[in-house]
Amino acid sequence: MKLEKEEEDIEKKYSFSLVTDHQFRDPKDSPMSIDELLDRRVPLALVAAVFLQAATVVWWAATKDSDDHFQQQRITSLEKEVAQTKDGQSQMIERLARIEERVNAELFLLDRLEKQWGASKK
Repeated sequence: MKLEKEEEDIEKKYSFSLVTDHQFRDPKDSPMSIDELLDRRVPLALVAAVFLQAATVVWWAATKDSDDHFQQQRITSLEKEVAQTKDGQSQMIERLARIEERVNAELFLLDRLEKQWGASKK
């Protein structure tokens, strides 16, 4: 019996429990303050980390929306520039074809004049 008593004393002395006495009290007896509740259930650092992550998500979403809006505006302006360039190219091609026809007509006249002038010298 003495041995059992000594073993119990040793167990009590070197064992510990993770459960504290305030976890067993009845919540109706005395309401916990916010400090006790935060201290016991959620560490303040965890609350701050979650808040920081939420703020980061909001910031990222706002930045993403702004970037998307900017990209859409840029695409629209580039599409307008491409359309204007195509119009300008078609006008230039048309003018070049006209100039080419004029040059061909001038060459034809020049050849005709050279033949007439060559024939008159003989």
